[in-house]
Amino acid sequence: MNTLNPVWRQQVIPVRVLCNGDFLRKIKVTCFDWNKSGVEDFIGSFETSLSELLRRRNFTLINKKKAKKSHYKHSGSVDIEGKLIKGHTYLDYIRGGMEVNLNVAVDFTSSNGPFNDPKSLHFLGHNGSLNPYQVALLSIAQVLNDWDSDGLYTAYGFGAKLPDGNVSHCFAMTGDPLRPSVCGIQALMEAYVNTVRNVEFWGPTNFAQIIRTVSSLASQGAPGSKYTILLILTDGEISDMEETCDEIVKASDLPVSIVIIGLGNACFDKMKVLDADISPLISRRYGRAKRDIVQFVNFNDVRRRGRDITSATLEEIPDQVVTYFKMHHIPPAIRNF
Repeated sequence: MNTLNPVWRQQVIPVRVLCNGDFLRKIKVTCFDWNKSGVEDFIGSFETSLSELLRRRNFTLINKKKAKKSHYKHSGSVDIEGKLIKGHTYLDYIRGGMEVNLNVAVDFTSSNGPFNDPKSLHFLGHNGSLNPYQVALLSIAQVLNDWDSDGLYTAYGFGAKLPDGNVSHCFAMTGDPLRPSVCGIQALMEAYVNTVRNVEFWGPTNFAQIIRTVSSLASQGAPGSKYTILLILTDGEISDMEETCDEIVKASDLPVSIVIIGLGNACFDKMKVLDADISPLISRRYGRAKRDIVQFVNFNDVRRRGRDITSATLEEIPDQVVTYFKMHHIPPAIRNF
């Protein structure tokens, strides 16, 4: 802003993100001039590679449209000072014995439709076909099963009226609040089906209590010994946005990541705010989140693009794990085999 010689702040980018680990892969750097109107002016660009970035400092910006003019030379230059920093990886922490705990929270609000209606997202068919909730649960649990050493899954539901007549926004799908965990994928799927058949879909769609409960579990144990993943499956926009922001910001200092899968065709604009890919999440009560811990995935969009739901859901987890331990200066444990 208001300078022809800007100095950008330092950026730390994982090599995997920058060039997929390929030091010779082409990287395009594009420079724009900021305008108050919000419409930036293109200055120029150049192509390079990580290998070249590490041995060369000065690069010339070229604007191909202006390059057609006879008197044009270039649109300025960029000096880049870069270096490789060896850091710990997600696998280093796994090899060091870090335990990954999976917590599942399923939306049982009335907007899903009655489970005996073929149009319902919770529809339990008789021919062995799986509904969207079952597909998402099974796909992700199968991958995380290899990460989780004890095979236990904490299974919660929210937004339902229970057999005792109370509406709950955080209840154990096992039916026992003192024992909310199930052992193995099969038990998880059975707990889901039993819950569908034995609760009354209600509402509203609230996340805060689920996040608060799982955050409390994540805060227990020795530092660096475990990392908690909360998988929330939901069909609609949340009703307690402010309280949810508060709980997420509080949890951003804990070893926890939250993955939200949106099922159905509802408007998921609030979920994109929680994802915080564009700007950091801010709570009126607790301020700015210390790190990004939320990943939102639109189930239908992923399928339309032909992507694997598992990879789309879990792609940010490794970086979130490493960011947490780096922020707290916790190195991976060294194990002797």
